[in-house]
Amino acid sequence: MLATLITPGPASSAAILQLNLAISNVGVQEQPRRPGTYSTDVVPVQVPWVDGYLLPPDRPGLGIEFDRAAARRSPFQMTESPHLRRLDGSVTNW
Repeated sequence: MLATLITPGPASSAAILQLNLAISNVGVQEQPRRPGTYSTDVVPVQVPWVDGYLLPPDRPGLGIEFDRAAARRSPFQMTESPHLRRLDGSVTNW
């Protein structure tokens, strides 16, 4: 079975990378954004990215650092993604 994994953030990218490294049937790990380019205030150290590839971290654990003080300054706020609608008002995919 070929697995494709989509990761939404730096912590989940690091966790899923560990899973990818532990199994042999992963084809693709999709990234919505390049690691290390977003949430750098809260996660200042992220998974290494070189030439389009996530590399195994050389740091302990998941290989990332989480700044709790920065996270407190940016509390979670629930938002809903925009929906694409047809002319009749029904929701459709992108």
